Amino acid sequence: MITRENNDDPRLEKEFSDVQNELLELTRFFEENRIYFPSSVCELLDKFLGSVRKNVMAAGIFGRIEHPTERTLQQSQEAFTKAYEVFDNQIPAALTTLENEFRNMLGVDDAHNGASA
Repeated sequence: MITRENNDDPRLEKEFSDVQNELLELTRFFEENRIYFPSSVCELLDKFLGSVRKNVMAAGIFGRIEHPTERTLQQSQEAFTKAYEVFDNQIPAALTTLENEFRNMLGVDDAHNGASA
């Protein structure tokens, strides 16, 4: 997984910054508007955003260490592996669950949605 901390390609700096800003914007929007969502959606969003923040922070912490020890390198590898697994498996599943919950809130079902495509 490539993060701002483990990649020094200046061409990607704007992309990293954009992703970070979008995540912050999503978090702020959710926090400001959570009263309008059912508690089930709030729980899903809390879990999703918490997972993203936790794994991005864990991966980023190790990327900032200039002269890591063997133990630090091992911990870094574990953090990156865990973050990759979360982004590859858990986050897509959480997004699917959120999408389904929003469709349910809007009264849109998959059968109707697929028929209009």
